[in-house]
Amino acid sequence: MSPREKTSLLGVLEQHYGDIESREGLGDYAPLARLLLLILARGSKIKHATQVLQRLEAEYVDWNELRVTPTYELRKHLSGLDHGSPEAVVQKADQIRELLNMVFNRFNKLALDFLREGSTEPDAARKREKFTQWLKDHQPALEVMLDSYSSGKSDPAGHSMVQRVVQRIGWTHGKTGAIVTRSALQSHAEGLPPLALQWRLAQLASERCHARTPDCENCPVHGECALGKKTVKPSKSKTSKATGKPVAVARKTARK
Repeated sequence: MSPREKTSLLGVLEQHYGDIESREGLGDYAPLARLLLLILARGSKIKHATQVLQRLEAEYVDWNELRVTPTYELRKHLSGLDHGSPEAVVQKADQIRELLNMVFNRFNKLALDFLREGSTEPDAARKREKFTQWLKDHQPALEVMLDSYSSGKSDPAGHSMVQRVVQRIGWTHGKTGAIVTRSALQSHAEGLPPLALQWRLAQLASERCHARTPDCENCPVHGECALGKKTVKPSKSKTSKATGKPVAVARKTARK
């Protein structure tokens, strides 16, 4: 992969998934607020996401009041994120409500104190396992980030989601596993903080680069990805109204 392709790929990832680069950038928030901030930060600058979170904290008495607020009102508070994309705002509003409802219904409260390091809450280990499994099933990128906070360090190569993306991009020449992934990231994303890599690649895996059915057609980096180049080709008959460039369409492949 050429230096231009590296720069382009990493730049597109930042544009689509935000500029989180350090734990300090997320502030010293309680566990639930931190997860909400991560949802807000996808595709937005962390400072803008932080401002929205602070507005929500000032507007509502607690997270339970936010949980039961009308959807249209929540979306109004999220306006301004994601470069004004209505679809992204709707998705974030839905994810926030989904998370708050799950926590309230399964744990009978909205405090996630059992996620705090050294928690003495009764049955904390079982609660952490139950909560983590829900994240894996519904918002897997958040589970990857939660793990980095629990362990106190960011190791993107340790997560299967990240390994899958890096292998498909072509950075590991078809190989997979933590060791080869770690080496590839050091080579192709030198200088980029591990947390930033973990965040962006996990979001890409969660949103587009699914294990069984990758959505290459709508992937933001298919043009710099080995699998994307094989799967997607420019259409000669359709052009984007926004850019005037050919629209990518997925090649049809035989399924076994």
